[in-house]
Amino acid sequence: MTTDLYPTAKPRFVGPAEDVEAIRVAHRDWWAANHTQEIPRCSRNFAPDTLMFNLNGHTYYGLDEMIKAWEFYVGAIDVDVVDLWDYRIFVSGDLAYITCEGVFPTKKSAEEGWGASNLDIGEQDVAPVRFRETSIARRDDGNGNPVWKIWHFHCSPAAPADEERPGMADTWLSRGGDRGGSIAQTVELPPPGA
Repeated sequence: MTTDLYPTAKPRFVGPAEDVEAIRVAHRDWWAANHTQEIPRCSRNFAPDTLMFNLNGHTYYGLDEMIKAWEFYVGAIDVDVVDLWDYRIFVSGDLAYITCEGVFPTKKSAEEGWGASNLDIGEQDVAPVRFRETSIARRDDGNGNPVWKIWHFHCSPAAPADEERPGMADTWLSRGGDRGGSIAQTVELPPPGA
């Protein structure tokens, strides 16, 4: 069995370096904006007709609906800096996909809290929600300009770290977890070549 598909500490980027970097900047800026809860910063990385399968289990059609969701969460939850691992970007022409796993460290800060039944973040200091993401980016800002934007975002909760994968007899932890390769999606943009 090949282990080439298994997570490594080093991100896997395929495609022209300038495209990968532009996509990384938009993707990291989006995740950092979750931490700072800056709605204009969140929205600037998405095309107007984006389709979002949110971590809360609900679908949002277009940027206008996504902004309403973000407005709901400002003040309802606090989000710490998100860590991503097994970070992959594959670019082909004007289309790219992004995959990663991560931890969405959040806590309830108001009565509304998470507002969805798929996760219970409770009243903990920090509730680390492990997730998986697949996003699609296009070199099109929605107005025909050749700017990389996220057109589809899909994020869902991951299985518990110690739960055995059916048919594989292993767990996320037994496979090495993040293999020491997590990348904090801090407020700053990613350093070149990192």
